Amino acid sequence: MDLRPVASGNSTACAAASQHAASRPSLIIIEPDAGIAEVLAAFGDSHGWACRVFADSGSMALALRDGDEPVLLLIDADLIHPECEGALAAIAALRRPMRLRFATALNGAHVLTASLMARARDLSVGPSLMKPFSPEAINLMLDRERAELERI
Repeated sequence: MDLRPVASGNSTACAAASQHAASRPSLIIIEPDAGIAEVLAAFGDSHGWACRVFADSGSMALALRDGDEPVLLLIDADLIHPECEGALAAIAALRRPMRLRFATALNGAHVLTASLMARARDLSVGPSLMKPFSPEAINLMLDRERAELERI
């Protein structure tokens, strides 16, 4: 898997070199831990997702402006907690078909808060994930979210 920096500072992007990248569903991962991000991107890639990884929500918001295809956002709720309202407002303003999943290793309250705030903005939010993730949980989540995005 190729992880390489993109133009905006501390974000990275990963995508398999494939002619069919446009037909692959998009997975955007906002995760400050590079090791966890790499594992999630590897799972996504193995399931046929076009993955992009960002270490912060600011660079992710800029990337979301490009394109209008449906996208799954997997967001570290602990990372965006201090700026949750602003991050979710920026995401909701895009009016792009998307699903959100929040994950945490530290505080379940952060996931609950982020999920409730996202739903209040009429964003489509799937069940949260607790770290450490099991391979089965990641596989199931990716399969379910692909089906959800196909309905959008």
